Amino acid sequence: MLDVNRTPVTLPRTLLETVTVPPRRWSVVLRPRDAVCLPRDWGDRYLTCPGCRNRAPTRGHPLTLGCPRCGGVYAVGWDEFDLTAHAALPPALPPPGQTPRQRPVLR
Repeated sequence: MLDVNRTPVTLPRTLLETVTVPPRRWSVVLRPRDAVCLPRDWGDRYLTCPGCRNRAPTRGHPLTLGCPRCGGVYAVGWDEFDLTAHAALPPALPPPGQTPRQRPVLR
């Protein structure tokens, strides 16, 4: 059982990775479907600083990034972000003020 934002959550242990040291690279995080505190223009993912845990938008595919909060410069852990695990999720959010285009139906 995990405590996530003061709410107990049950997960199989096979889905967890236990580490003994904190991360040393920016973590790439998929935007939660129910996110309310993240700006929409950040798109479908953001980065979390390993030094201070600050969230930051990602533009493009940077190899390193400086944190606007703590000033630390760290590599980005793109190799730890598994896109195949998120393949069933919807595409990135459209920019504010725009509606997503309808995709053609193939028959």
